[in-house]
Amino acid sequence: MSTINIKASSPRRTCGTCSLCCKLMHIVELNKPMGQWCPNCLKSGGCKIYETRPNECRDFDCEWLRNAEVSEEWQPLRSKMVLVYVRDGGANKLVVHVDAGSPLAWQSEPYYTQLKGWARKLIEQGEGGMVNIYVRNRVIAILPDKDVDLGTLTFSDRISLHRKRGAKGWEYDVHKVPFTDVRS
Repeated sequence: MSTINIKASSPRRTCGTCSLCCKLMHIVELNKPMGQWCPNCLKSGGCKIYETRPNECRDFDCEWLRNAEVSEEWQPLRSKMVLVYVRDGGANKLVVHVDAGSPLAWQSEPYYTQLKGWARKLIEQGEGGMVNIYVRNRVIAILPDKDVDLGTLTFSDRISLHRKRGAKGWEYDVHKVPFTDVRS
């Protein structure tokens, strides 16, 4: 698999006993930080407040669940990762939330090769897209030519991507832009 079709859907998959998103995702409406289990998550999977759950939860589907082109090895309980496509600042980004209990899962195969392929594809689309690995608030940008550890990001920080023509082809640079440095 070398690309993800953002518009594909996969109604045949269900969460089953998986609720890893309830641990890895930040839920604003519940004031739940990334990397901590939601207090409403049931140990067997599912939600104690399912009927009244926040809109963030109601509207969320991970890419493995919604996208038939994401292969079975990406099932979150198996991979220890939750894939989420987001639109950020006009760019498509693949955000990969990694369970802090398996912080290097993204570096193992077949995941790493696929992440590099997705990074190339998103950048080739020309919209500044990229793949970002989140292990709690620590972010690693996956670029076609390297991986860049951006350290800890807050929700107001941004990630800036630049490319330039080098002696061996395109070279990429990415860095964190703290909120105080963002210019309107």
